[in-house]
Amino acid sequence: MERLDIGQRIADRYDITRVITHLSVYVGADIVTKEEVALKLNSYIDRHRSEAAFYDAIAHLEGFPKCIGAWANGD
Repeated sequence: MERLDIGQRIADRYDITRVITHLSVYVGADIVTKEEVALKLNSYIDRHRSEAAFYDAIAHLEGFPKCIGAWANGD
C-alpha cells in the first residue's frame, strides 16, 4: 500500500487532514458534507469488504463506528 500524506484526496471525496499511521489509518474531511471522518485503508479487498459488512451489521448499536463507504483502489 502506498504511503499517503496530508492534503491527498481519496476516492475523489475525502481529503486527508491528519495521519494516524502511514500504514492504513487517517483522519479526513468529507468535501461534500464537511464532516470529519476516519479513513481506514486496506490492501486486502476481501478482508476490507468483510470488515465493512461487519460495521454495517452493528451500525445501529451505540458507540460503534458507521461505515459510510467501501471501495477498491481505482473505483
